[in-house]
Amino acid sequence: DGANRDYVVKITNTGLPVVVINQPDGDVSWENIGENVWSKETDFDNVTAGQITIYKADGTLDLATATAMTRLRGNTTKDYPKKPFAVKLDKKAKVLGMPGHKRWVLLANWKDKSLMRNHIALGVARIFSEQLGGAKKDALKTDGIPWNVRGQFVEVVYNGVHIGNYYLCEQIKIDRNRLNISAPYETKNAFSGNWRDYGYLLECDDYYDETYKFTTDHRIPFMFKDDVDAGNVILPTIKNMILDLDSKIYKGYKGTSSTGYSDAYKLLDLASVVD
Repeated sequence: DGANRDYVVKITNTGLPVVVINQPDGDVSWENIGENVWSKETDFDNVTAGQITIYKADGTLDLATATAMTRLRGNTTKDYPKKPFAVKLDKKAKVLGMPGHKRWVLLANWKDKSLMRNHIALGVARIFSEQLGGAKKDALKTDGIPWNVRGQFVEVVYNGVHIGNYYLCEQIKIDRNRLNISAPYETKNAFSGNWRDYGYLLECDDYYDETYKFTTDHRIPFMFKDDVDAGNVILPTIKNMILDLDSKIYKGYKGTSSTGYSDAYKLLDLASVVD
């Protein structure tokens, strides 16, 4: 009714590193900030090159302005008001003390009002790894979890808009600085023909959106996160192993075989499965 009131807003540093992203174009609208962003389905090769700059908490540069492509990530989470992103640098780079790589993730933690659940879970996993010897060079031969995602909380500015607190972390990838196993589909040498010489990154997810995938008799979906020798050798071999394991476990569960569980256990390294 004609009344006025003056407010003073003080802008302060949260004490966190700051990630500044300038990403041109986009094929879907993020109405909350009035910007278009690139969809998860868009291949990075088709994302217009943008830029990323990362500042440490004290304001000094951690990553000088670098070429990067940024697109949405996640299945359910990409539809929330605060969007998570996948970032691909044009060159490997160390980020906030984490080993160098091209692929990084910005988790929005929209459903977690504390913002801390992912960070705490990954921290607990690292404690198990360090206590049990998994952090050693021969991590795959020791107890514990061989590798865990590293990350840090950051503030993110996207195309000039401060979009809030994010968890900047490593993308799960087969790499000597991450999951250090031999990948048959990215090796410089010809495939040896022996699937036991390699490691495989599998995911159980109802979205079922990868190229090479199968479902067990009890409706558990498995997907390979990378292309595996065009599905000729590794896919049927690993598929048959998992189907056999699935069958034995359910025979033990249903009581149709007195040795179902023990037969399943023989196929597993139980300590690593528990970890």
